[in-house]
Amino acid sequence: MTTEQAPSWPELNYQEDQETIEIIHLLSQMLGKVRLALCPRMNQYWQVALNVGMYGLTTGPVQAQRTQFQITLDLMHSRLVIQTQDGRQRDIALQRQSMADYFAQFTQSLRELELHVHLWPQPQEIENAVRFDQDHVQRNYDPDVAGRYFQVLGLVSKVLQRYRDEFQGKSSPVLYWWGGADLTVTRFSGRTAPAHPPSPLLAYKVIEDAYSHEECSAGFWAGGPDHKEAAFYAYHYPEPKGYPQWPVQPAEAKYDSTMGEFLLPYQAVRDSDQPEVLLMSFLHSTYEAAATLAHWNQAEFKYVPT
Repeated sequence: MTTEQAPSWPELNYQEDQETIEIIHLLSQMLGKVRLALCPRMNQYWQVALNVGMYGLTTGPVQAQRTQFQITLDLMHSRLVIQTQDGRQRDIALQRQSMADYFAQFTQSLRELELHVHLWPQPQEIENAVRFDQDHVQRNYDPDVAGRYFQVLGLVSKVLQRYRDEFQGKSSPVLYWWGGADLTVTRFSGRTAPAHPPSPLLAYKVIEDAYSHEECSAGFWAGGPDHKEAAFYAYHYPEPKGYPQWPVQPAEAKYDSTMGEFLLPYQAVRDSDQPEVLLMSFLHSTYEAAATLAHWNQAEFKYVPT
């Protein structure tokens, strides 16, 4: 009888993998903009987010005028796939090219499939972003990087789902937010929150809805221009007094005063003999900090299996 080994957590290095990660981020925005245009509203704007699917990031089923369709950013097979309910399909190869080329192929494929949706070509939540149709920079796409990134998303999604399952109150699904390219889950206390400050990178109506109620969020991103290290994060809105000083676990986790979040480097999880255990300790301790200091009814929210 053999013992099944836990999967290893692959290497991620934003500075080395930046171009491929940027392509995935920008293409995920195109998928997300389709959901934004066509999907009916949900609380906290959950309708615009993507999901981690079998092969990559997916819109899931979307209702168009005459049919349902689904778009998948297939990171296992280096393609973007648009499939309609009646069996029609268009594939776009993921390769070295510009976002202007990707956007032209994407919008042309939608037209060919008679999926009529107007997409605003401006990327969102990215400083100094160039419109898709005007971005002629050639970026390299590395299938190995994409595969490792997708493997990480799958591993993180599994842990976040376990963490979500422990909570009896209102909680978001595990969602991929294409604005910031982060995978996250959010718990809510049920109390309304004070108005969130505006952001120059996000429409205020989105901020107003997303932060309408007190929340404790945790998630992962692969790095970016301002924070080049892949990391897990956790924050509470509104931040309760004493939150930055709470002794969260593990020891590698630190509070970042600029971002207003606790951060745990991805590499610390990857280096651990028990990465899922280490990550769960971060999720549990940051929630304990938020819920204790903000006076959540933790006993009421704790799920007890029957």
